[in-house]
Amino acid sequence: MWTEPERLAALHAYGILDTDPESAFDDLVVLTGQLLGAPIVAVNLIDAHRQWFKAEIGLGTREMPLDDSICKFVLLEQQRMVITDTRDDPRFNCNPLVTGTPGLRFYAGELLKSAEGLPLGTLCVLDTTPRPHGLTDLQAAALRTLAQQVMTQLELRKIVREQDKLLLAQQRMHSELLGAQERSRLATDAAGLGVWSWDPVSDVVAWENDRAVEMFGLAPDDACYNAERFMRALLHRDDVAAFAKAVASTVRSGAAFHLQARVHRADGEMRWIDFFGKAQAPRDGAPPLIVGVVADITARKMADVELKESRGRFERIVSQAATGVVQVDPDGRIKVVNDKFCAMLGYDRAELLALTMRDITAPESMGVTRAALDKVGAGEAGVVVQKQYRRRDGSLMWASSSVSAVRSPVQQFEGIVAIVVDISKDREVEESLRKLASDLSEADQRKSEFLATLAHELRNPLAPISTGLAVLKLGGDNAAAVGKIRAMMERQVAQMVRLIDDLLDVARISGGKIDLQKAVVDIKTVLAAAIETSQPFIEHGAHTLLVRQPDEPLLLHADPTRIAQVLSNLLNNAAKYTPLGGNIEVVVQRAGADVTVSITDNGVGIAAESLSTIFLMFNQVRHNLHRAQGGLGVGLSLVRRLVEMHGGAVTAVSAGAGAGSTFTVRLPLARDNSSAPAPEAVFATAARRQLRLLVADDNVDAAQSLASMFALQGHMTRVAHSGKQAIDMARDFSPEVAFLDIGMPEMNGYETARAMRTLAGMEGSVLVALTGWGNESDRILSKQAGFDHHLTKPADGATIDRLLDEIALGITP
Repeated sequence: MWTEPERLAALHAYGILDTDPESAFDDLVVLTGQLLGAPIVAVNLIDAHRQWFKAEIGLGTREMPLDDSICKFVLLEQQRMVITDTRDDPRFNCNPLVTGTPGLRFYAGELLKSAEGLPLGTLCVLDTTPRPHGLTDLQAAALRTLAQQVMTQLELRKIVREQDKLLLAQQRMHSELLGAQERSRLATDAAGLGVWSWDPVSDVVAWENDRAVEMFGLAPDDACYNAERFMRALLHRDDVAAFAKAVASTVRSGAAFHLQARVHRADGEMRWIDFFGKAQAPRDGAPPLIVGVVADITARKMADVELKESRGRFERIVSQAATGVVQVDPDGRIKVVNDKFCAMLGYDRAELLALTMRDITAPESMGVTRAALDKVGAGEAGVVVQKQYRRRDGSLMWASSSVSAVRSPVQQFEGIVAIVVDISKDREVEESLRKLASDLSEADQRKSEFLATLAHELRNPLAPISTGLAVLKLGGDNAAAVGKIRAMMERQVAQMVRLIDDLLDVARISGGKIDLQKAVVDIKTVLAAAIETSQPFIEHGAHTLLVRQPDEPLLLHADPTRIAQVLSNLLNNAAKYTPLGGNIEVVVQRAGADVTVSITDNGVGIAAESLSTIFLMFNQVRHNLHRAQGGLGVGLSLVRRLVEMHGGAVTAVSAGAGAGSTFTVRLPLARDNSSAPAPEAVFATAARRQLRLLVADDNVDAAQSLASMFALQGHMTRVAHSGKQAIDMARDFSPEVAFLDIGMPEMNGYETARAMRTLAGMEGSVLVALTGWGNESDRILSKQAGFDHHLTKPADGATIDRLLDEIALGITP
């Protein structure tokens, strides 16, 4: 277990406190915020009485009092502390950073530990919104990895700082040694170096000053040495041979003598000594006197060892880093790589060290790479670039490279070191987001075109209706003209109702609010109903319709009305997009456990590029704006959704424009094919009898026209224009069926229905909501108010007739 003084000593050893911002740490904080979606991120170092931020976003300050610190609690954790909501934690719910600005609610801090395991601080993310589920596994892994990168940066910074100190010390000592040797020629005593000499003739080693005696740890009374005793008693045995050889060479040739050797002082301590000697002028053929100086270079040697060990530690840290690391010299030659970088690019270390940065950079990224090198070479602390590396197999890898300069102790540029993170997946996500934005823009454009077309399609039937009304005013007594105008107006109103019904059906399916009324039914019965519905379109185009189907019954468990709607839509499309006098063929076949219905025409066909989008909502709007009967483009989307709701599928095939098309609907057969209801039970009609009908609507024209239609059919009718008036009439008239508008004044339709249910004689009356509100929630409200049926305006006359027939026969409500 650590103590606080030990922890503070470890923190201060990094020399990081109160330093200027550095891009390497700032970039990690920004990346952490982006990956974890956090507005506040900090590299927080816990000092004795404060918390100091090496890098931060969202705080706007470099330090805070330790009393307000949340991060200090993380020091007691093994790895990470996550607070999902600070207001629920008694340690923090009164913290001024929680109760006041910025109103912190969520905290996650990853512990920053030294190599010795001493906690230094945290990489923390904070949010003003609680996160009940804390961090996802991916976010936790990202926070842990980024915290490791912070520690890697701290360790690298510490190593570089120590290397700089050692190199400066080494250079200073080396300079001092050179200076001392130079000064020794002028005044050896003032140089502080030991001065020695050796006379080969007398074989006496003489110590010319006290410094030499002190350096070798000799006693004043034991300073008499010859060459043999000097080498045996003082020199390290591994250096004796080299020393003897150097001296012999000097004696023989007169060349200068220089050697670094280890000596054992008289007190047993080993020291590194730098020996320098020079032969004096020859003495009448006798061997020359050797005179030289000695310097204790133990400290320099130890600095060299420490520097080597420091470099070793640096290389180990680099090799174990979770990100790729590469060092490059000023000419672009790769000098150092770690295992992670090798694995990223698929090379082994030897292969990479034989390459240059240009060899592993994609041509498209050479510009940003060169610019980054130029910037850090010119003095910038560091830059971050996104670039593509070229792997050994030729593939490309997107990476984020944090590039910093490598400089000598005298600040000479010696190349760069880059921390490389593979961001290929991030780029894929960005590309997916761009595609999503493009798709949304496309959908928005289709919606705008749809709205414009909707306005056009609604105006088309309104124009002849308006004209028809004018004709009725002018020639109302002309029965033949009135008959033609009425038929025309009925067709146009039916067209508007079809448009609105299609839109409502799509909305109900999209909202999951459509219920299928499934029954066992023969596909031939459903197809007959669809053909009957589409017959006017087929006849209008003077088309020939051919139907081929087997004699055997092919039973479906399906909603007959919806499947008839599907087949009718496809038949309508075939009729609309086939030139006059065309051919339409319908083929029904069994296909294993399914039945298929194929509708083929020889019409305008479908371009190949449109086949993949033909069933998309509003697709027809874009591709058929030039056709008068282009429609809203919801029909085929509705077809596909209804078929899929029945567990089936629909496909479209076309050889291209002008080559016709085939639409095939595939539906599963019913498990029990033994029997099916008669067609008349599926699409039933009923005989008509006279009924008492009440119509209530504040729209006078709507109420009067509906009542007139009922009167012409032989029913007894009454008309009211408010809820209160309707109740008064109901007391006297006792209607069998009441059609009530919802949005009436004084009393709305819901209130009127509830009141009618309390009237004597109306216990068995059928109440029908006739309104413009047609959502599922509106139908639920109608049912709760006591309505038996809910029809949306404008209600189709056939639908109302069928309802009255059923009421007359006692089939409903």
